[in-house]
Amino acid sequence: MKIFQRYLNPQNIPLSSFKRKELREYLLKGTLTSLWLLIGGFILILGALTLLRIPIKFKWNQAFFLFAVTSFNLIINRFSKTKLVSVIFIFSIIALGLWETYQNGILSIFVLYFAIATILTIILLNLRWPMLAIILAAPPIITLLQPNPNIEYIITYIAFMTAIITILSTFSHIKERLEDDNIRVIEKENISKAAYSINSSLDLAETIRSTLTSLENIIPYDSACILLKTNANTLEIVDGRGWEDPQSVIGLEFPIPGNNPNTEVMKTGKPLILNDAPVEYPDFNDGPHSHIRSWLGVPLQDDEKTIGMLVMDHTQPHFFNQDHIRNATIFADYVTIALQNAMLFNITQNDVQRRSVFYQTSQKILSATTDTEAIYKAIYYATSQLMPCNAFVLSLILNDMIEGVYIIDKDERVENIRAPIGTGLSGKVIAQKKPILIPDIDLEENFPGIKFWKEDRIRSLVAVPLRIGDEIIGSLAAQSYEPNMYEEADQEILDLLAAYAAIGIKNAQLLSEVEKLALSDGLTGVLNRRAFDEKIAYEIERAERYSQPTSMIIIDVDNFKQMNDQYGHNMGDKRLKKIAHIISDTSRSPDLVARIGGEEFALILPNTSLERAAILAERIRANIEQEFVPKDPTIPRQPASTVSIGVAEFPRHAKNSSQLYIASDKAMFQAKNEGKNAVRLAKH
Repeated sequence: MKIFQRYLNPQNIPLSSFKRKELREYLLKGTLTSLWLLIGGFILILGALTLLRIPIKFKWNQAFFLFAVTSFNLIINRFSKTKLVSVIFIFSIIALGLWETYQNGILSIFVLYFAIATILTIILLNLRWPMLAIILAAPPIITLLQPNPNIEYIITYIAFMTAIITILSTFSHIKERLEDDNIRVIEKENISKAAYSINSSLDLAETIRSTLTSLENIIPYDSACILLKTNANTLEIVDGRGWEDPQSVIGLEFPIPGNNPNTEVMKTGKPLILNDAPVEYPDFNDGPHSHIRSWLGVPLQDDEKTIGMLVMDHTQPHFFNQDHIRNATIFADYVTIALQNAMLFNITQNDVQRRSVFYQTSQKILSATTDTEAIYKAIYYATSQLMPCNAFVLSLILNDMIEGVYIIDKDERVENIRAPIGTGLSGKVIAQKKPILIPDIDLEENFPGIKFWKEDRIRSLVAVPLRIGDEIIGSLAAQSYEPNMYEEADQEILDLLAAYAAIGIKNAQLLSEVEKLALSDGLTGVLNRRAFDEKIAYEIERAERYSQPTSMIIIDVDNFKQMNDQYGHNMGDKRLKKIAHIISDTSRSPDLVARIGGEEFALILPNTSLERAAILAERIRANIEQEFVPKDPTIPRQPASTVSIGVAEFPRHAKNSSQLYIASDKAMFQAKNEGKNAVRLAKH
């Protein structure tokens, strides 16, 4: 039974946790498998009994010969690199059996010939169905052609061999399913190890080399390369592996768009397989790529853009398949993140090396945290130390507008200013994508005056764009009320400072997004399970330190599985988002809302007793019922939804966070068992 358990339920999930439909499918699959085996075994026994009562000519020397040949075949196949040996042996056994059948008709010893041939076919050969058809049909046909065919022998033979084929095919299918499951587990482990390896360094060259090395453990290839997008709408091979002379391909550029498979991958953003590359693209016939027959290209892309490609080649045509695409796509996501991190780090390192004198000042920017206000202050402080700075403006492109996010005039903070893109000084710098240096604004034509206070006007300024690669994210400007306060050296310094500032701001934005994504549920936007575990541990520790109660509410959506089955997962996702929104709106500002399972939510209520938590839980239950359950049953508003809620308090019901979760979860299940759409409190 263990082998059926592994075949039917490879994750070893307890039957008690199966939903009704899943359990029905599980039992149906097990029943059918068992039924096939029982039918096959029954026919096998009947055939054996029939053969035993028929007068037969049993030749022990032939039986011994068959078992010897079979053993030799299995041994040779174990150490052979080709299936040709097995094919020859099996055809030999079939040929001998057919000859004896032709000579003497179907007797048990000849059934033994074909039984052994059947077993070897199932075990050793991929082309099993044509072989099994020959084994099953040829002896009866030969017997029917004889003068006095024995129909009883023919029927017995067909039943006997059908039973053998049924049983062996069933076990073969189980074995293949188990092997597939093992392969999937190994593939996931290899991808996880590879992802860890490529993210262990922030050096761009090392990350690229590690990517190609790790890729070998995920997808077999003869050669592979990484292509990155350049500024001129081309893809450049930055590193390769598997070529006799890697330098022959490193640096090669491919136009996008162009007559190459890379264009299709970059345009569609989807993986592409060429089963016979030279036939589809004749350029593969020449140069360092002439060895390539199979080609697999996978885009390296994030949510916003495609930065390059991961390409694998093989000398064998029709080599790559959908499994390779699946694994390569998963791995490519990790590669994209690793390369982007390395690129940002590389930009930072290059700037530091170019201006070592400037390094100490710039560290105030780069060492700032995700607190953008602290980063803005660091940028302003650095600017004011490096050049005259009566006024300072840091502008960013936010929500399709230009916003002055940090403006200082005469050492005082000025309110943020928003303007359409393309207007004002910041808009001009961003539009031109290059610095502006004005020694005296009064001598400039068609340049509006700049005022922060009514009595004074800016006379000179230097402004530079905030640039990340080809992307402009804002501008940086130092201004003075005196003319001729800036020169080209100031522009160069501010431009260098802007490079650090842009990296600091962009890193802060990325880190904020990463933190938000890492701690948020992707569907509902509330905290995820990981964040929930961290927060509850912290809150329990604080509650214990200050002798304050902390309560937990567990909320489970009633009949969610049935709603998914009836209305589809899209409706289910919308319902979960709406319920999460209701829970968040109903809870208080200090409360923490998390999604901890498929349709299960949790609230952490700091400094809250069980009684106060119960009031909030009932309010949440009522609000959800009011939203989704119609008051007038004659006018259904489908689909209806309610929730079952459990409440527990620390330290009344638990000594730690784990026990608190168990107590509130038990209370929730009590609400479920007592009719659902209810709130229940944990018991002492």
